[in-house]
Amino acid sequence: MTRAALLTLVLLLSACATQHRDISVTVHAPEALIVAGTPTLPYFNISIAVFSNPSLIPDNASAGRINRIYGPIHEAEANYLPIILRNSLIESGHWGAVRVGPSEDVAAELQITATILTSTALDLALHVKVVDSRGGIWIDNLSSDQAQTAAYAVDERLRQDPFH
Repeated sequence: MTRAALLTLVLLLSACATQHRDISVTVHAPEALIVAGTPTLPYFNISIAVFSNPSLIPDNASAGRINRIYGPIHEAEANYLPIILRNSLIESGHWGAVRVGPSEDVAAELQITATILTSTALDLALHVKVVDSRGGIWIDNLSSDQAQTAAYAVDERLRQDPFH
């Protein structure tokens, strides 16, 4: 190999090299889940209805175009968020059977319903209602959270669940 070819090869290879940049990202530890140490009896069975999402209901002509774009995303999160809640309730060990269904279960010992008020990549706001079989309201409040910047970190090793 001639010197010119070798020099050209070295220059081409050095041009492909990139500099490593450190990105400073603050990672917050997730809140600890309270797990039952000693079971308390009886366990309540819980039914969670798929969350309602008013943004899926078109209220004007321009909403039709928006729903075609974002509708599948909103529908997926209305089905996915109850599963996340179900998994957390099961992990805690404080509850009996926890089921997710397409609608409210009139025979449930505890019924959880929620409406997604705001859902963006940054903000999540829900109206959550928990009612027992006697009609007593356990929870009826608004809950909101903002995504952590670490959820969208460039480095995959630093990524977290956005609303954890």
